[in-house]
Amino acid sequence: MNLTKIKKKFSNSLGNQLSTVISSILIAIVLWFIISITQYEIMTKNIDNIPVSLELSEDFKDSSGLSLISCDTQKVNVKIEGNRTEIGGLKGDDLIAELVTDNISSSGTKTVSIRIESKKGKEFEVKSVSPSTATIVLDKIETREFPISPEIPNISFADGKTFNLDDLSCDPAVINITGPSEQLNKIAKCTAVSNKTATLDTSYNLQSDEIRLYDENNSIIENSGLNIEKSSVMINIPVLTQKKVGLSVSILNAPSDFDKNFLDFSISADDIVLASENSSAEFPETFEVAKIPLSDIDIDYSNTFTIDTKNYINQSNLETVTVKLNNENLDKKQLVLTDISISNAQPNYDYEIIAKSINVTVIGPADIINDITASDLVANVNLLNESSNSDSFVHDVSISCPQYNNVWVYGTSKVTVNRTEKAVTSAKSTSSAQTSTTTSDISE
Repeated sequence: MNLTKIKKKFSNSLGNQLSTVISSILIAIVLWFIISITQYEIMTKNIDNIPVSLELSEDFKDSSGLSLISCDTQKVNVKIEGNRTEIGGLKGDDLIAELVTDNISSSGTKTVSIRIESKKGKEFEVKSVSPSTATIVLDKIETREFPISPEIPNISFADGKTFNLDDLSCDPAVINITGPSEQLNKIAKCTAVSNKTATLDTSYNLQSDEIRLYDENNSIIENSGLNIEKSSVMINIPVLTQKKVGLSVSILNAPSDFDKNFLDFSISADDIVLASENSSAEFPETFEVAKIPLSDIDIDYSNTFTIDTKNYINQSNLETVTVKLNNENLDKKQLVLTDISISNAQPNYDYEIIAKSINVTVIGPADIINDITASDLVANVNLLNESSNSDSFVHDVSISCPQYNNVWVYGTSKVTVNRTEKAVTSAKSTSSAQTSTTTSDISE
């Protein structure tokens, strides 16, 4: 046998052996598979990173009115057991992890179990779920209307210009916000914020940059989880013209020769800031806070007045002021007046003052009051505008001190006046008497 035949015979033998080996392996695999199916048909399997479904059943949402706000578990790992033919090929995408909310009927933070099911209807037993529970927040989703106010931190105003906070407005004035009830309950204030920097000298409109929400502590609330109807609104800024002026009082019903400037008052505020929507408005040099009758001023006079700026806007928020008489070097004295005259009487009546005297309080500089007497005062009942139909009426007495222009009488004096109609001789009677006398003279 030569070498060539030996090699050929060896190659044929080796090929036959390799075929036999491969066939044996295939047969073994088939046999193992058959044995596994028949002898080991139940198996366990671990599947990781199964996404937790955040969708609640429609039946639950309809019956409870609740929605899922948050869930602290995003994925779970499971161990399942089942028939090898059922679960052998399952992957994470074939399973669904559901939140069990069957026995929940109220809002709030809840701890719920997690249920594992097959998307393809495969049957198996869940041996473990990790984590086995999830903490969720349930709440009702509502839409509420909130008033919105401007917030313009970087807007300033030219000299003599300002704005009234109450006149700032937004368009629209209210916005709708949709979200969980608990979050909506925290909203105490809603503002339209503009971060624009500008110095204004006339009214201006600008677009807001953002909508900002605040709680009752004036802390900013995050907008996440809320649906705000509008992301921007128009802010209207009416610019006012303003001026700071001093305060003053005026004196009423003083005698014409009385020096009103003699009276020295202290006022609890030095000035007030007045404003107007009219850009060309004219402002007084001083603002009159009170009109005080001279007869109301006692030596210790003090009174509080409410500020009424009428056509002007009160930018100082000054609501009241107290006016007090500076009484240093002043004094007062009681006098009895007996000389009371009547002026502007109707010519067809006789008038008589019933009271023969009146008591008055005189105030003025201490040195003058020390020497003053009743004869220095003039008391008069002026009947110019008297309209009473009665023959007895009460009338004011005006009192002045012609000799001194810085003395006045505190309080109001009144007297009772009686009137009687004057006797009138008729012209006919007089004529008859004259005729009779003439006839007698002729007869003689």
